[in-house]
Amino acid sequence: MSSIFPIDLRGGKRLIKTRRYFCIIVMLAMMVMTLYPVQLTIKAEQSSHQEKSKSLEGHLIPVNGEDVDPYHRFKGYGAVSANNTSRLLLDYKEEHPDKYWEIMRLLFDPNTGAGLAHVKIELGGDINSSSGTEPATMRYADEPANVLRGASFQFAADAKSINPNITTEILRWGEPRWTWNGAASESYEQRYQWYKRTIDAVAEEYGFKIDYVGISQNERAQNNNGRIEVEWLKYFTTKIKQEPNYDEDYHSIKLVAADGYRDTSSISKVLLEHPDLIDEIDVISSHYGTTGSKELAELQNKLISEGKEPKEIWVSEGIAPMINARYRTNMEPHYKGLGGKAGILDVATRIINVYKWEGAGEYPLQAISFDFQPAVASFYQGAQYNPKHLISAFDPWSGFYEVDGGIQAIRHIMNFVGYDDPSTPENERWQYIQSATYSDGAFFDGGVDVDTSSHSYMTLKDPNTDDYTIYIPNNSNQTRNYTVQAENLNGKENEKVHVWETRGPDAGESYDENWFKKAKEITPVDGQYHIEVKPYSVVTITTLDKEAEIKNFTYSSNPVDLSKDPIMPLPYEDDFDYEDYARDEKGRDYVDRRGGTPRYTTDQIGAFEVVKEPEIRNGSFFGEKREIPEADTRGNLLEQRISPDIIGADWAVWGGTDGTAADVNPNTNIGDFRWLNYRVSYDFLLDTDTALQDNRDNYALIGLRQVKASWSDSQAPYNAKIYIDGSYEILRLGEVVQSGKIQEFDPNVWHQMTFEAKENEFTLYLDGKKIETYIDEDATVMAGRAVIGSGYYHTLYDNLRIDPIEGYSYQSLKVDSAQGKVYESEEEAVSQLSGSKPIGYIGDWEFIQSGYAHYNRTQMRTVTDFPVWNGRVVSHLDETSEQGTINKVFYEGNWNSNNNNAWGSDGASFEITFKGNEIRLFGEANPSNGTAEVYLDGEFIEEISFTNNSSVVKKVWSAEGLTEEEHIVKVVSKDRYTSFVRAEIETDEEVDFLASTKLAPKDFIPISEHDQVGEEENTVYAYRENNTWGYNDTNAWANFDDNPYLVIQFTGTGIDFLTNQDPTNYHFQLDGEDVGNHGPSSDGIRYSVRDLEEGPHTLVVSLGDNDRLDDFMDYRGVVIYHTPERSDNAMLFQFEGSGFHLFGATPDALIDVFVDGEQVEQDYRIHAKGDRETSYSIQGLENTTHTAKIVVKGGEFILDGIDIIQGVSSEDEQDQEEPEEDPKENEEDSTDDTDHEDSKPDEDQDKGEEPEDNDRKGDQDQDKGNQEDGVEEESNNEDKSSKLIEVEVGEETEVYAGYTVQLKGTNVSIQLPTDLPEGTLLKILKQDVKDFDTKGLILAGDLYDFIFTPSHKGKYKLSLGYFSDIYKGEQVDIFHYDTTDNQWQRIDGDASKGIVSAEVEHFSTYGVFVKDNKHSKVDTDEDQALPNTATLLYNYLAIGSALLLLSVLLWIYRKKRQSANIK
Repeated sequence: MSSIFPIDLRGGKRLIKTRRYFCIIVMLAMMVMTLYPVQLTIKAEQSSHQEKSKSLEGHLIPVNGEDVDPYHRFKGYGAVSANNTSRLLLDYKEEHPDKYWEIMRLLFDPNTGAGLAHVKIELGGDINSSSGTEPATMRYADEPANVLRGASFQFAADAKSINPNITTEILRWGEPRWTWNGAASESYEQRYQWYKRTIDAVAEEYGFKIDYVGISQNERAQNNNGRIEVEWLKYFTTKIKQEPNYDEDYHSIKLVAADGYRDTSSISKVLLEHPDLIDEIDVISSHYGTTGSKELAELQNKLISEGKEPKEIWVSEGIAPMINARYRTNMEPHYKGLGGKAGILDVATRIINVYKWEGAGEYPLQAISFDFQPAVASFYQGAQYNPKHLISAFDPWSGFYEVDGGIQAIRHIMNFVGYDDPSTPENERWQYIQSATYSDGAFFDGGVDVDTSSHSYMTLKDPNTDDYTIYIPNNSNQTRNYTVQAENLNGKENEKVHVWETRGPDAGESYDENWFKKAKEITPVDGQYHIEVKPYSVVTITTLDKEAEIKNFTYSSNPVDLSKDPIMPLPYEDDFDYEDYARDEKGRDYVDRRGGTPRYTTDQIGAFEVVKEPEIRNGSFFGEKREIPEADTRGNLLEQRISPDIIGADWAVWGGTDGTAADVNPNTNIGDFRWLNYRVSYDFLLDTDTALQDNRDNYALIGLRQVKASWSDSQAPYNAKIYIDGSYEILRLGEVVQSGKIQEFDPNVWHQMTFEAKENEFTLYLDGKKIETYIDEDATVMAGRAVIGSGYYHTLYDNLRIDPIEGYSYQSLKVDSAQGKVYESEEEAVSQLSGSKPIGYIGDWEFIQSGYAHYNRTQMRTVTDFPVWNGRVVSHLDETSEQGTINKVFYEGNWNSNNNNAWGSDGASFEITFKGNEIRLFGEANPSNGTAEVYLDGEFIEEISFTNNSSVVKKVWSAEGLTEEEHIVKVVSKDRYTSFVRAEIETDEEVDFLASTKLAPKDFIPISEHDQVGEEENTVYAYRENNTWGYNDTNAWANFDDNPYLVIQFTGTGIDFLTNQDPTNYHFQLDGEDVGNHGPSSDGIRYSVRDLEEGPHTLVVSLGDNDRLDDFMDYRGVVIYHTPERSDNAMLFQFEGSGFHLFGATPDALIDVFVDGEQVEQDYRIHAKGDRETSYSIQGLENTTHTAKIVVKGGEFILDGIDIIQGVSSEDEQDQEEPEEDPKENEEDSTDDTDHEDSKPDEDQDKGEEPEDNDRKGDQDQDKGNQEDGVEEESNNEDKSSKLIEVEVGEETEVYAGYTVQLKGTNVSIQLPTDLPEGTLLKILKQDVKDFDTKGLILAGDLYDFIFTPSHKGKYKLSLGYFSDIYKGEQVDIFHYDTTDNQWQRIDGDASKGIVSAEVEHFSTYGVFVKDNKHSKVDTDEDQALPNTATLLYNYLAIGSALLLLSVLLWIYRKKRQSANIK
């Protein structure tokens, strides 16, 4: 008899072997079966974590070819060319045509590029529509439409030359003055003619017809506000049909409305209420949203019920990716360079979100397209909203451009679908397979937030061939596994599919190593196959074998080579003749084929264009010849072409007034933001033919070192102006720092103006003679490009030159803060520094994804608790009613205050008694403030000024070298307002500083036995019999019946114990000693102690022998005080050069600086800096390779970037090249014919005679809608008797532009915009958090509803209070409740000392929240399903049971054999 076992049972050894096998089998059975509870335990532990409890394994994607959307077909991604964003492409095309066409093919080639399918063009109005101007095609009613101006129409034409099926669209933001003058009185013929003639001109010049007309004004409709120009829609749709050539030229044009900001309701409602318009509008467009509306759904259902096609829906403006992959790879390595907020995968997912997103509920948007604003960023860095792009092209002089991963992510869908084909009757596009298209997750600024979605996928199919493509972007930390089941695809169910993948780098690889690679091929079985999608990657599955069809289809790694990005060389000159450029195929020269657009300029306000024969125009394009001195020798000239009568009507939809003209003057930027020391000069001729207008100055301007946007006469930090009356000004950050008047100045002749930056010295020359010099002791900005400016007059320019300064380097290398990495040690950092990653951070550093005010939208921050200086700060809020109280401010007279400053007038005064050797006073200077007198110890010292043409906080007075004793400083208002912000007092005495650590009430360890108390530092152990302490974010509690007590182990010198007002006394023991019974106090501190020995201590809190007067013991956290220690957080960087400038908005810091191991600075204090301002500078090093180390010992330090000085700068250079004449002669001559208004740098700079127009326009911001980050608003108009308005809850109060509203008894305040309409009313209502769905959030402070009547979109600064005894500033954020999708949206802001502030654009409900990690994910129906584990667990049970049965059978068999042997 043979056995199934390979053993012999006839001997003892065989028996032992049998038992051994038996035991093994039994053990296996038991092990397998024990996997059942282990699996349950694992699942239970996973569900307890703050992640989704659902399993992502094997999610089904049913690709049913019959389940298609019957109405909506995929259009895809497009590009917006507006707001000056494409401007520099004109120069790429002229200077480097090969690079230009590379860029264009990358964007528009449907096979090897992104295949963008649509181009929307701003119909310009010569107004700044956010990041610059788009020129008007017609500035006068009788001007032939000029579509050669600017870059946008040429951009569209060249895109169509790559793919003729690309569609085009026009849309207005602002408009020319002559069209607005008619529209203002509802006479629309002028506006109609502007549209029509532009459409005609495009067809004549470029040979294509505009496909779509955006008939509305961009974002006039916002958040369902109902702002639709109904009569204009009716006029256009009626008038165009009356054209005799309508059928031939206009019939095919489709109309788009209303380009609303998160608003489909307003236009849908109009169409429902106006049957004559319902068939006229073909497309409904919206921006930055993922949700439709009730009105849209009603409209679409009505059309379908009537047998009509529903409207196409577009997201016609959305963000492009922000922060390039190479930066994210460094600073957020977990995102693999592709994931994150507003990153590549975020934006790549939005084409799905806008079509189908679970968060939309019953009102899905069903948008079929998404247009990048912009796709290519070809405007200078630092402009508003820059950077965000697929490609950046900032350097036309070299042809350098950078392609980011967004191109490859978009290829994942656009290369695998069909495109519009106008030759087919149905204009066929690919169809959505509805059951195989899905997305979910938490809303974030037009998309879905990172790490909040469970699935995002979209499936499209060819309506003719049934080929299909599945697009799966994964912007989460989850690996996603899918089962695809294909059916009803006419044989394509089992067609081989090709899998393409883009993911992050593996260790040691370049950041782009794994972009757009073919991963595998799969042959389905019965239409089914499986696919895995890695975290932070995108996968495409397609039946199309594009690799076989298209040459070079796969992406090859090509990381950016920054050595190919050279600085724009100096000297640079432009006489505007451009004689070296060839004529084009139509015989046009450089000027004519560009519509007069000059080389390398980007207009921010107004229009700077090259003219051949200047003319005087009086309301007509056809003017008379302007008499120009030296006309025969001048040739072409640059002219500022916008005069006061034709200033465009602003894009004022975000809180402005329709038809307004800009209150700042024309300026254009030019050059490289890496320029350091240079001189700008040009010949200029002021306009004496145009009559001067009130509040419209006539001048010429040069600006230096421009790096960021501002709403001002120039975006440069340093500017020089020469006015038509011969007066001049030098300005720093909008503040006049030097001024005077040039005698016998003749505005009717040509002059040469020169302004130079030589490190921190700025000198103005006129006609070769030195006029004035200003030295900026703060070295505010040390590198940046040039600005040319003018009033709204026809100023002429010739012979522009930008020259280096002998002995001073003009070249720098700009390094971003994200070009580095955080390391564990200095040794590791030193070993890893390289050219691509020159910075190493050691210690506690935080990466901050910022707004466009910061270089590349990135910052690095380190915060310490160590003080930056040995002194005291007395703020405007540290007031006393007892005169003579030391280190307090005593006010006399009429004073008002807000969170920022106090102000008084008419002899009002403040005084501070202090002990120290130095004092610095800071105040707010603005146009409404005036002068004051300063007294020290009773003696008059001097008069100081608080006047400036924009609002700035600055040091207004200081005294040094005082004796170390008590002093009294007194400031008395003399003229208009006096402001006080703070005083800084230096002293030789040691000042004790305490740092604090807050433990929230929920931060405790529950215990049930006393021996469970541990010794962990700064830890609370909460004892309670029979139960655990209850808690929320406000307090913790335990019933006195359960004998609760708390044991706080802390290290420090003091502690505050916080509770409510419960009258029950608590018993306290400190380090085993009885310290008494303590009851409630008004400040919530029940027990406090200081001056303990620095070290570990134990505080025990219980009821003790006290009578219980309440049922529950209350606990609201503790504040632990300790002696701060100097930080050793540091940054290292390698550089090749002779020095460097650190820049960034550092609040206040103390640093040590080392270069090549040698200490060059010790305890260097950095005072508060603005965005992109210099925090530390060193030059004069040997021009070689160096290693620098910055140790942040105290305060808070922010790094935005570094300017590395390349080449030698010599401060001691004596033989400087001055313009034309000997410097000494220039000084003497200048003294003879110039009246100076002298002032010392940084103090008393307004003491001299005021210029005639004291209200010159300064640094103001205009809110341009959907801003990622704003520029600091600077108010310049205060004309009320008080700047503070206090209001009560529920009380409707009139409020005024530029004021601060304070809600009485709270930390709630609002700084109002300067353009707030008169008569605005405000009511503030307290809200109950229970009335809102706050899943994922916990209320951490104030919650109010703000009702403005009328509503006004503008630049507000909102401040709310937060529970600072519970939360740290970095934990809390302001959230806005968006009623369109019932979602809370986080607003970027800053939090400190119990107040969190943020810039907001409009108002409804705002509150302060922290994220609830237990519920931070968005729940869906699937989230509530049980984990898909049953099958697996039953398998374990079945296997275990089988093994156990096998072992039993073996045992029986062995027994029978033994029995047989015995017998």
